[in-house]
Amino acid sequence: MKILNNDFAFISYAFADKEIANSICSKLESENSKCWIAPRDVPAAENFPGAIIKALCECNSILFLFSQNVKNSQFILNELTNALNYDKTIITIRLEEIEPKGAINFFIGARNWIDIWDRPLDMNIKNIINAITNVKKKKITLVLISDQGLSAIT
Repeated sequence: MKILNNDFAFISYAFADKEIANSICSKLESENSKCWIAPRDVPAAENFPGAIIKALCECNSILFLFSQNVKNSQFILNELTNALNYDKTIITIRLEEIEPKGAINFFIGARNWIDIWDRPLDMNIKNIINAITNVKKKKITLVLISDQGLSAIT
């Protein structure tokens, strides 16, 4: 998928969750919500980590698919660290009924999340879209305030 602007969500997931990640991506895109997901959106012959950093820097939000599979994943920790460094909103989607522990807890422990483990994905896709839309609205408001020379605290 070639994305022409920054109006997309970056999907962060453990490789073991690739099937559900691709399913979420497909359902979001069928509802006109743009996504960036590796390896699909990494251009041929491009440096994989470089493509991920570029997408993290340019996206409007991070959809973090949280499951036991992310435990001890250095790639996930790197993505979440960069999301924090780039001041990105992390939307946590809990794939199973678990609590964050260790380093993951640092990134998502105090945030709300969307549970999709307890009902079909189709019943949750609107909640995910609403979360992405709310992040976009917040960023548009901040840009408008900034353009008017006002300041805002978020």
